[in-house]
Amino acid sequence: MLSYKNTVSALLKYTVLPAALVLSTTANAALIHFTGELANPNSVVITEFVVETDSNIRGWTDSFGDYANFDPITSLWDSAGNLLLDNDDNPNINPATQTRYDSGFQTVLSAGTYYFTMSVFSNFPIAGQNLFSGNPFRGLTANGSCANTNTCNIADWYAGSGRTAPNGSPVGSMYSLWLDGVASAEVVNPPNPVPAPASLLLLTAGLFGLLRKKR
Repeated sequence: MLSYKNTVSALLKYTVLPAALVLSTTANAALIHFTGELANPNSVVITEFVVETDSNIRGWTDSFGDYANFDPITSLWDSAGNLLLDNDDNPNINPATQTRYDSGFQTVLSAGTYYFTMSVFSNFPIAGQNLFSGNPFRGLTANGSCANTNTCNIADWYAGSGRTAPNGSPVGSMYSLWLDGVASAEVVNPPNPVPAPASLLLLTAGLFGLLRKKR
């Protein structure tokens, strides 16, 4: 099964800086909270989670705060990287903490591994595109304040659209994600490289042996 586990994370560049809080609710389920910051408007947070028994699962954001931070989109994918659902605005998953443009889902899932992604509106998943394809999201359009949405910051991208927080402050890049009813979860982007074919591994091993002999 394909996986986004970070066994080589030291070799990869992260676009998010996550922190996690886990609150156990039952022996097999937990309320898990991730917070972090997006590096640019095209950043996507990918969270892998495990469901041990058929369960009612909730996932949501509560960081929007009337443009204190960016407007999020959430999406749910199965273990093979197929899109199950996506959501633009749903402040009713946990209304005590969410505001109008927060996002989320509540659905019954069978036991297995799933992926919960969060991106900036309107960076939706591309219809029919697999999560493991390397480019499953549409991407956002540059503007006068953000010439490259892969490198500029979120505040500048929103400023280019004339958008600020109600108090005039720049739109923030912080996020807050919750998963409820899952057995475990971790932020796993970026994805690991695809394992090399056995023939390539043998060739690499041979070259390494030759280099050792030359020393």
